[in-house]
Parts: sequence; C-alpha cells; structure tokens
Amino acid sequence: QLRKLHPRSGPRAGGTPVALRGDGLASAKSCGFGENQVPAEYDLAADELRCRAPPAAVDGPALVYLLSADGQVISRALEFVYYAPPELARVEPAAGCLAGLAAVTIRGAGFSTAEGGACRFGALVVPAVPLSSAAVRCVLIGQSPTASAAPAAEVDVAFAANEVDFVSESALRFNNFVPARVLRVVPTQGATVGGTPVTIVSSGLNYAGSALSATVHFGTSDVDAHVVSSSE
Repeated sequence: QLRKLHPRSGPRAGGTPVALRGDGLASAKSCGFGENQVPAEYDLAADELRCRAPPAAVDGPALVYLLSADGQVISRALEFVYYAPPELARVEPAAGCLAGLAAVTIRGAGFSTAEGGACRFGALVVPAVPLSSAAVRCVLIGQSPTASAAPAAEVDVAFAANEVDFVSESALRFNNFVPARVLRVVPTQGATVGGTPVTIVSSGLNYAGSALSATVHFGTSDVDAHVVSSSE
C-alpha cells in the first residue's frame, strides 16, 4: 500500500528522484505517473521504493501508483505535481556573511507559493519561505553552525521548489564574507554621554581599498562605522 511520496512535485522535464513509502513495496516493479511508467528499485535497508519521474507534457498533477511485474496496478494512487522551473533574476543582498545574516531574498518569476522549497549557496542548503510568485526568502537564521563553514568566496545561488531539483543562473552569485572577529578596542572606556571616537582592531574585515560603511553594536545600541583597512 502506497502511503507517501518525497518529493511530491518536480519539474516538467522529469528526472526527479522520488522515494515512495508504504507497505508491501518489494513486490512493485515499476511506478506509474499518469499514463507513463518507469522502473522502480526497492531499497531494503531504507524500506522504500525509488524511481525517477518521467517527463510530462503539461504542468499540473499526475497520479502515482505501483505496478507488479505483469503490469497490474497494486496500490492506491497519490498525487505528484509537475511544475515549470522558476526563473532566478537577482539576490538581495548580493553580499554579506552567511553566518550572520537572518535571510536572503531571491527574486525572479514562477516561484510556487504552495511549498517553501530550499535555497543553496555553494554547498550550503537552507529552507525557503515563499513571499510571492516573484520572490522567496532564504532563511539563514538558526543555520549558523553550517553557514560558518561556508567558504569566503563568490558562490553559486540556486533554488529548488521541491528541495531536490535545484535551478540556477550562471550570473547569479553571492559574495560570502568571513565573519569579522574583534581583537581589540581602543580606548576601552568612555563618557556615559557617548561621543568617544573608538577604533576596533579586527580580523576578517572585507576591505577593497576604499572606506566601507558598517554597523557596530555597543550593547543594545547600534552605531554607524567605517571600515578603513583590513584590520580596522
């Protein structure tokens, strides 16, 4: 008996690896997607059946079912939805520290509002929240341990509506910075009324030869700052 599909959707071009869960799956030899049938392979260790979704002529739902070796339908049907892949246009912001950002927005067209999907920055995969058919938010908050391991470099940006089939644009990149580390604060004290000029000596500052705007936290207050070198 077929109980669950993962993922439950995929691009119209086909090729999505689909895992099927249920009872008595070992007797199934193929999967049906509407009128199309594809070979199935049973994984004993995972107790699941695996097959790849065939191409579809149009977007929309297709009934998925299991067949025996002689072509008989042996399960109830579940729904798999085909979709047209979204188009990715730009990412906002286009640069920053993945370990410190709360979210990044990908804008474009054709995003599904039914499922969240996933975003990928290089090898880092994070959940996505649909905002509209033209934008999704990539949720980075809570991903700090993984995001901290992301390399300091320009990385490819990709999105998968079903968390499996990622699409990307060759020109769409995100410039990931190494998290800055405070080494020394000069002076270490100042008047309670504020206004004391402070120099922060740090490592990992992204300096390209001209002053950059930044924000510094003093307890619960934020103040404007300027990066004037690779260490200050």
